[in-house]
Amino acid sequence: MAARLFSMIRQCGQCQPSPWACRLRGMASFYDQTVERKGRQQAPAVSVSELLVPSGPVDDATLIASALHVNERVAIRLAKRLRIMNSMPFIFGINPHIHRLYHLYHKAFTSLTSCRPPTTISEALRLSEGLYAELLSETAVVLPTLAKASKELNASQLNGMVNKKELASFFNSILSGRILRRMLMYHHLMLTEQYLKPGAIPSHPSAISDHCDVTACANRAFVACRQICVRKYGRCPELVIHGQDDRPIQPIQYVESHLIFMLLELFKNSARATIESTSVKGPLPKIEMFVFQTATDLVQIHVKDSGGGIPPDLTDSIFEYGVSNQDPSDDESLPDVGLPPGIAARPMNGEGFGLPMAQQYARFFGGDLTVHNTEGYGTEMYLKLREPHTSGSISVD
Repeated sequence: MAARLFSMIRQCGQCQPSPWACRLRGMASFYDQTVERKGRQQAPAVSVSELLVPSGPVDDATLIASALHVNERVAIRLAKRLRIMNSMPFIFGINPHIHRLYHLYHKAFTSLTSCRPPTTISEALRLSEGLYAELLSETAVVLPTLAKASKELNASQLNGMVNKKELASFFNSILSGRILRRMLMYHHLMLTEQYLKPGAIPSHPSAISDHCDVTACANRAFVACRQICVRKYGRCPELVIHGQDDRPIQPIQYVESHLIFMLLELFKNSARATIESTSVKGPLPKIEMFVFQTATDLVQIHVKDSGGGIPPDLTDSIFEYGVSNQDPSDDESLPDVGLPPGIAARPMNGEGFGLPMAQQYARFFGGDLTVHNTEGYGTEMYLKLREPHTSGSISVD
């Protein structure tokens, strides 16, 4: 979608530099009054209906209104994250990964606020191209940077330099804000495609879909899991998917990339535990996934393994950032495992970041991710999903 979309934007001949643009470009400032002023503004709640792409045509007024909307809301939320980073204890500020994250966010904030708010169709289209470039550039950087920061800051917590609740609150805020910003940006990009191609029905794995195929997402996540797993261990257990009472699993309203990410993390944990608890020559027990759908727009997914269970010293901390009983993988270059844009494949284990992040994805629309551990036998992860339309609005500052 994206390459075609921005080829069309450039062909419009409307995206010329604005005389008001870039008044702050090139500024490298760790703290400035623009961030402070914008960060103090109230961040309006975003209703789920605002994130759904209309089925009808998109005219100039609709696209300009969308551009104003996403420009303001994304800028405010970036500024709030910058203020949070500024207010954290000294140990956060001197962490090189947090420092890098700050400058990534400041650069994105500057690119939005250095130009006047879009009021013409050419400016709305130019914003689309800028948002797309931002989404591409931050995908491969932000999550690995956060993962490294969480590992190092957790070590500081063990040394008494960081409060556990403070650490969790910081990363939860960064991640929930990132999820909403990306959804706002992808929504505008799909409106842009509708504007440029009247009659098109755009879709994107990082936007809400009314026809999210749970089985297809699970299979796609497990294909990625198998590639990562075979790369590390040379083999991988099989996955068996069970529908409720063996009935076909119905499509749900959800964000495909969110579901794939959550399932990938669950599968990786189950696969690692299964392999490491099984004799090298022995057959690998299968991982099982059970899907239960209710009449209340609630979907429950259970991922079950017989990999020996969670070690007693980790039972109460598997959803804490930076906690892992494995050494971080030294393999930074993972293969292309065919994941949707916006999901960066992470190493098999050792970061202590995948499960807490998956839990934040689940909670974004009011769901949750929990675990039942049977020490000596295995684990069962419970992923509860609520369809977005049941959430009403998303109150993420």
